[in-house]
Amino acid sequence: MGRTDRRHLGTSTTSPHWTWCRTDSRWVFCIDRDPAPLVVIQVLDGLTGAILGVLTTLVIADLTKGTGRFNLAQGLVGTLSGVGASLSTSISGLVVERFGHTAGFLSVTAVGLLAVAILWAFMPETKPSALPRAEQPTADRAVSAE
Repeated sequence: MGRTDRRHLGTSTTSPHWTWCRTDSRWVFCIDRDPAPLVVIQVLDGLTGAILGVLTTLVIADLTKGTGRFNLAQGLVGTLSGVGASLSTSISGLVVERFGHTAGFLSVTAVGLLAVAILWAFMPETKPSALPRAEQPTADRAVSAE
């Protein structure tokens, strides 16, 4: 028996190209055969992943400053990230299977927007101020300086 070409696995007479795209893990090439968009997407994914990792550590450090609970908080965030990633994949798969791709993307978008809203509403500012609190200008000092 000769070598089997992957592109012909599961092909139909109506759309062999689309069937090849469905069986291939690099689905981006179904849209465009040019590898440049794939490289750009991968670079942006790497950059945002690195930025997210650094920012998460900085926010945890700011929130736990002086408490001695940095390692505990870092472990909790890591654990919840792993649980969230596994549940997201499983639940999204069920939604896509039952309701279609549009419902799957919309459900993931809704959960992401909910997370941003919760973060915006309940997360305190962690950026340290430039001046110590005693040296910050107040309304009284600003009026007296004029």
